[in-house]
Amino acid sequence: IGNDQEPISIRDLAYLIAGLNKPELPVTFATTGMPEHLQGSPSRVCPDIGKAKRLLGYFPRVALRPGLLRTLAWHRLQMESQA
Repeated sequence: IGNDQEPISIRDLAYLIAGLNKPELPVTFATTGMPEHLQGSPSRVCPDIGKAKRLLGYFPRVALRPGLLRTLAWHRLQMESQA
């Protein structure tokens, strides 16, 4: 669902994910070149998980970096099993 305790910019998230791969992946940012491209774009991402906390009793137990590492490991296993 997410973790509301670790706000992170989109740029920092991209670099974090790229850095988890060995060798590190390049990060490229592209825009449309039009100013309206940035309208309404969040500069930081932090999900509102209040409803999940209230209705489901959900509370995050895994921090961002370890969660991304686990997700990456799962995806690698999926790719290996399909090969």
